[in-house]
Amino acid sequence: MTNSANFDDPVLLEGLKILVVDDSADNQFLIGRLLKKRGALVEVADNGQSGVDKALSGEFAIVLMDIQMPEMDGYEATEKLRSSGFEKPIIALTAHALPEAQAKCLASGCNDRVVKPISSSELMQKIVTLTKI
Repeated sequence: MTNSANFDDPVLLEGLKILVVDDSADNQFLIGRLLKKRGALVEVADNGQSGVDKALSGEFAIVLMDIQMPEMDGYEATEKLRSSGFEKPIIALTAHALPEAQAKCLASGCNDRVVKPISSSELMQKIVTLTKI
């Protein structure tokens, strides 16, 4: 897509199956709503282990992975997915904006990250780029 892409297009993500892994019900709702308004099919997992299980058993085009979660954080969940052969893109969702946090996300196996509070246009651009739609 070009820079003139309409990231608010209601069919931008038409039929794209996306897994949102986040322990916050509010974030699940807000991110899910944002994605569904653009045509995506959204499933949620509320912790890292559930996210790993769902990602490995479903046909998701991309995973949006919260980094700070109880039980199993997003770094560990991403590492588990990658060591299990999961090759689909993973975008880290994190409140940490420092370059070291970016490096840690990439080192764990994430393809990219979006810093919270989430910019909808930035998230859409990264989903479109990584899923090549």
